[in-house]
Amino acid sequence: ALELSMDFRTSEDGPLNEKIRDYPVQASLLLFPVRARIAPYLLAGVGWYTQNVTRFVAPTGEIETAEETTREMGWHAGLGAELRLHRRFGIYGDLRYTRLGFGRDDDDLDGDQNVPGWIPGASLLRLSHDGSTFVWGANLYF
Repeated sequence: ALELSMDFRTSEDGPLNEKIRDYPVQASLLLFPVRARIAPYLLAGVGWYTQNVTRFVAPTGEIETAEETTREMGWHAGLGAELRLHRRFGIYGDLRYTRLGFGRDDDDLDGDQNVPGWIPGASLLRLSHDGSTFVWGANLYF
């Protein structure tokens, strides 16, 4: 299956000093090795990640803002499962590692950027990631 997804996340850091908005767009290929009522799948694809940071500063007593936008492209991969509740309706959930890196040195990484050891070949490829996300939703089939 092919999937195109867009998400939106916003957060505030500090007492309203910084507002962060993330807009990830992902295109994924989903591989279902078994088609059953509960169907596990693997996924992989490419993503475009836009982050907008607005900083609120008041050095002169008046509120000023400074905005910074960054855009990155990166690979993602994960695994999940779909539960078919009806012939035309199902729910799903998956875990995705985003902005995957290959061949990175362990000295350049924080501890939470290493891909878990239960993924086959992760140590050989020296895989790392810049984030992970749990995705869930519903599918309508026509």
